[in-house]
Amino acid sequence: MGTVTTPRFVGREPELGRIAGALDEASAGHATTVVIAGAAGAGASRLIDEVAERLGRLAEPWTVVRSRGWAPWAGRPLDGVVAPLVEAIGRLPEDDRRAVLAGVGDLRGDDPLGSAAIEPERRQARRLERIHTALVRLGASRPVLFAIEDLHRADAATCALAAFLARVSRPARLCVVLTYHPDAVARDDPFHSTLAAIGDAARSPVTIDLGPFARDELAGLVAAVEGDRPSASLVLLVSERSQGNALVATELLAARRELSSAPLTGGIAELVAARLDVRSPECRRVLRLLALADAPLPLDELSTTAATYDRGLARLAPRSIASPRPSRGPLDGDLDAGLAEGLESGFLLRVPGPDGGPAIAFRHALIRDAVAADVLPFHRVRYHRALAAALEARPGEAARHHRAGLRPAHARAAATRAAEAADAVDAVEDAVRELELALELARSDEASSELKVRAAEVTAAAGRPA
Repeated sequence: MGTVTTPRFVGREPELGRIAGALDEASAGHATTVVIAGAAGAGASRLIDEVAERLGRLAEPWTVVRSRGWAPWAGRPLDGVVAPLVEAIGRLPEDDRRAVLAGVGDLRGDDPLGSAAIEPERRQARRLERIHTALVRLGASRPVLFAIEDLHRADAATCALAAFLARVSRPARLCVVLTYHPDAVARDDPFHSTLAAIGDAARSPVTIDLGPFARDELAGLVAAVEGDRPSASLVLLVSERSQGNALVATELLAARRELSSAPLTGGIAELVAARLDVRSPECRRVLRLLALADAPLPLDELSTTAATYDRGLARLAPRSIASPRPSRGPLDGDLDAGLAEGLESGFLLRVPGPDGGPAIAFRHALIRDAVAADVLPFHRVRYHRALAAALEARPGEAARHHRAGLRPAHARAAATRAAEAADAVDAVEDAVRELELALELARSDEASSELKVRAAEVTAAAGRPA
């Protein structure tokens, strides 16, 4: 019986060699940057998994700090990168921890100099310098691999941090690895300016383009997933249908195993939709609850979303069995069973959330998009409202769900709170984005005037008062 994915690493040996060269330089004290570009599903995350695993087997293990961009408004800006960094520092002996944080203060909180002592346009730069200082000091005991995956989705402050780290030329035992999907970046996307800043650094980054798998690499992937040497006809089928994309190949194999009579001629959306049809009602319920979220959900937020969605419904959620299931943890028995099936079938993963805590997410954004497309418009509004109620602690994301749930006043209030949270951590561009949304949703002249004053202050701090 095959699995959906495989722990065995397949192909990408030339790419591993180039990353190894950058790691060797970083280990010697010459900070390096690696930029990995690849289409969605090409396997950038799996490549970093393999690098991290090999680093852990070295005689001098590295400190690996990994984060991922979800959506610019999913959580407080910079939290996605700061949380795993704080966790890594927290594992140090107490004396080493104090040495790393001396003069840096709480990376998640206020600047030890005090905001009043810093010129407005220097606020974000000062925050980025503190993070860089912590990384350099962390590398004094062990070399550091600092990875930000899916940077094209990240908040503006995280993109600024990536460019800042790439451009600083001071010695450090630090290798920064950044990944992004070129096909997901529109021509007018501000992310192009981030790429330009990284590319213009004094020490040029190592750039890696992840192309599609060759047929022999796909044959190795099929063998690893299926647990047996594949037939030539199966390799040909996977090669033609996937066009060398690893994610499509694994979904194709899963669909072939689960759907003996279904055609395997569609793209990944059709494959995911076909696999979704054979899941239990409990599993489909969990997947649809998660599909419209912009970032992973902790279990308590998943439970709150389900309870809010079900409130007022005339009928209970469909079930596959008549007897009640016992509750475990924050989830009721049915949600827990649906979650377990989603994890086992390869739809979902346990991952760190935007704040660094444990959460649940889809294995890939393309799988999430395919499940989201299966949600009917009427139910979509209700799902957005349920998510908005569960995500009040993440006001930026709550604002988007309130707006999609046709509640503009709630969305404006949440966007205003998100701007305040971004401004509190000196993420001025992100604060501008949230205030622009609030202004778009404002109705009264009084509200607009107040928001414009706030926007003027924040854009001045961002260095673009015009």
